[in-house]
Amino acid sequence: MKCCRVHRRYVLLLTACVNPGGMPFTALTDTDQRLHQYLDALDFYLKETSLPIVFCENTGVDISSRYISAVRSGRLECLCFDGNHFDHAKGKGYGEALIMDYAFCHSQFLAHCEMVVKVTGRLKVENIDRLLRDNHCFLSPTLQTFPIQNGASLQASASQQSSAPHLHIDSSQQASASQLHTDSSQPTSASQFHTEDFEEFSSQSLFPQMIDSRLVMAPHAFWLQDFLSRKEEINDTAGFYFEHLLLDALYRCSRFAWFPFLHVPQIVGVSGTSGQPYLKDSPRRHPRSFMGDMLGAAVRFDRQRPCYKMPLYLQTMVFLMRVVCKLR
Repeated sequence: MKCCRVHRRYVLLLTACVNPGGMPFTALTDTDQRLHQYLDALDFYLKETSLPIVFCENTGVDISSRYISAVRSGRLECLCFDGNHFDHAKGKGYGEALIMDYAFCHSQFLAHCEMVVKVTGRLKVENIDRLLRDNHCFLSPTLQTFPIQNGASLQASASQQSSAPHLHIDSSQQASASQLHTDSSQPTSASQFHTEDFEEFSSQSLFPQMIDSRLVMAPHAFWLQDFLSRKEEINDTAGFYFEHLLLDALYRCSRFAWFPFLHVPQIVGVSGTSGQPYLKDSPRRHPRSFMGDMLGAAVRFDRQRPCYKMPLYLQTMVFLMRVVCKLR
C-alpha cells in the first residue's frame, strides 16, 4: 500500500507477567523460560524498530538494570509492580488489562503519544515495520487488529484456516479453543454483550465473538476511554475474555475507524495457554487476494457498527484498492 505517511507518534507497549502464579488456562509457567522469552522479544524490538518502548511487568520483576543504556537514552521505559494478586478466576486476560491500566497511569511515553501498539510481551512480530507503515497511511488514527473466529471454527479445515493462517498452532497439537482464550464449552451469553444488537452482530461468521489481541494498534484514547474503562467486565471463568471486550468496545466506539491488517502479522513465539509454539505465519494465497478479503471485511464490519460511519476518504481508498486487487 503506497501513500503519503502521516506524522503520528507511536509507542510500543509490551505486557509481561514473569510469574503467573497458578493462573488458570496457563500451561507455560516456568519463570526462567518466560523471562528469557520476554527478554528475547524486547531485544528484537529494540533492534528492529525505532519505536519508544514501554515494558510493563506485574510480578515485581525489574529488568531495567539489563537495559541501562536504552533507558537512559529515552528509548525504553521499564515499569514493574506487584499486581498479580487479583482473583485468578478472572484469568490472565484480566491480568493483562491491569498491566495495561498500570502502564497508562505511570508511563511518560504513553502520556505523550497518539497510537499505542500493544503486543503480548513474549511474542515477536517479525514484520511489525511493514504493519506500522500501513497504519501510517491512514489520515486519522485508525485501530487495526486481525479478526479471529470463535472456538469451534479454530478447528476448521485447512482450506478454511487459510484465511487466517496466523492462528495456527504447531501441528503436533490440533488448535483448540483455549489456545486463544476461546473456550467453546463456555459460550458467551447475550447478557455479557449487553445488547441484542451485539448478540446478532457476534453471530456473523466473520466476527463471531472476538478479535485477536496478541497485536493491536489503537489510538491512545480508545484504550483508555473505550477499553480499559470496562476492564472489570473481563472474566475468563465466566467465558468473557479480553478478546470479547476488545471487539465489543470497538463495536460501540463512535470515534475511530477499524481496519484489519492488510498483511498477515508474522507472529513468532509460544502460546502461554497451550505451551506450544505458534507456526510462523505466512499467507497461503496471493497477497493481493488476501488483502482483498481483508478490505471486504472492513466494509462488512463498517456496515454493522451502529455508532460509526467510515469516512469518505476511507471508503474511496477501500474501493480503489479492491479494484486493484481484483485486476491483478
